[in-house]
Amino acid sequence: MLKAKVIIIPQADFNHGATREYARKQLDTDIVVYLTQDAIPVSADLIELLVKPLIKHDDIAVSYGRQIAYQGANIFEAFPREYNYGNNSQIREIDDVAEYGVYTFFCSNSCAAYKNAALNEIGGFKSVLTNEDYFAVADLLQKGYKIAYAADAVVKHSHSYTLWQEFQRYFDTGYVRAESPIIQQLVGQAESRG
Repeated sequence: MLKAKVIIIPQADFNHGATREYARKQLDTDIVVYLTQDAIPVSADLIELLVKPLIKHDDIAVSYGRQIAYQGANIFEAFPREYNYGNNSQIREIDDVAEYGVYTFFCSNSCAAYKNAALNEIGGFKSVLTNEDYFAVADLLQKGYKIAYAADAVVKHSHSYTLWQEFQRYFDTGYVRAESPIIQQLVGQAESRG
């Protein structure tokens, strides 16, 4: 039987970056995998496919999986998944900023794996309202690491947000990114993918 340690974080204390960093520090593993409770693996080999780029390549520090919308999802749920999560796996590095802009740092901790030692090098996840994955990837790429998009590691994950909830998400994203203008200066305006 597998032993699991359950840590309960009160909702009032939850912070995307700080909570993930706290959980990471509870582990003594080479690789840490993040999978949210509403991301449903499409196949039993999800974790194997997700961590494969980290095992095969010394210079890849993070790998994230493909998200597809739940069956019956509306266009507002499905389109962002189709637009940001293509069928082809990819490896990106800091030199790709000219081609991909902010998408260079695109990642989702709804289904992602990181090398723990690389996260230690950047001080782990920052305590931020949202986009902790974006900031971690930006720091890792600036250190010379690469990011892998593992298109074969697939989860069903989408949200049926109201227009107000979508606005709040994008507002929060803009707010936290404005708090760290160094990344904005590096990539320019976030006007396309990601």
